[in-house]
Amino acid sequence: MINMIEAGEASGKLDAVMEKMADHFEKEHDFNEKIRSATFYPAFIVAVSIIVMVIMILFVIPQFATIFDTMGLQMPLLTRFLLSSATFISDYKLYLAIILPLTLAGTLLFTRTTKGRRLVDRLRLNLPFFSKLYRQAITARFARTLAILLASGINLHQALQMCGRVIDNTLIKEALTRLDEALQRGESLAGSMQKEACFSSLITEMVRVGEETGALEQALNSTARFYEKETAYIVDRLGIILEPSLLLIIGFFIGLLVLSILTPMYQIFEMI
Repeated sequence: MINMIEAGEASGKLDAVMEKMADHFEKEHDFNEKIRSATFYPAFIVAVSIIVMVIMILFVIPQFATIFDTMGLQMPLLTRFLLSSATFISDYKLYLAIILPLTLAGTLLFTRTTKGRRLVDRLRLNLPFFSKLYRQAITARFARTLAILLASGINLHQALQMCGRVIDNTLIKEALTRLDEALQRGESLAGSMQKEACFSSLITEMVRVGEETGALEQALNSTARFYEKETAYIVDRLGIILEPSLLLIIGFFIGLLVLSILTPMYQIFEMI
């Protein structure tokens, strides 16, 4: 924002720059809210289901163990397994209460290191299925930001440096640094982008067309619109697929829990 205002003041186009930035932030906000809306319901279902399963394992199933011990019956294999899990958690809850937070804190601290950050960013770019969504979202942001910077009168060299500060991925930031260095050596932007695996062939070809026709800003805007629409479609499809998939998975685990309770109950009824 600060760099854009400086460019707008220097070029005498502050009103146009502010208008473009308002449009940019509005689109980015709408996109982020769309992703949050698509993931909120599945996350809520998972959280509630985990709480229910933990309560059943820690408090419900151990009650049946007491009854079985009193009657001298042997519990089914599934019930014994869940009871062993509950006993383990109960016996070592103090250690788990210390180890789990420390592990989580250690993981978070590691992700803030250079090596950890690179690992997380690499996972984002290569995670099956979700990597496509992430790549398209970050490509849309790169294209939109670069187009706005160029439209504001900032040269390509400075624009690439600014994009590196906006893009939230270490590997892509490094790729943008290499693009800037190649640009200073006299290479074309599209030619250097073609050497980088993080840029798709579509945006590379659109940049090539923009450079050849002298309409790089328009080509980037068109690319950004395309990827924004594609990302929105993927988010919609994700929401449709995730809900029934999570319900099936959660239903399977809850079914196992119910089975672990009903099976010993049938044995008790047979004894009666």
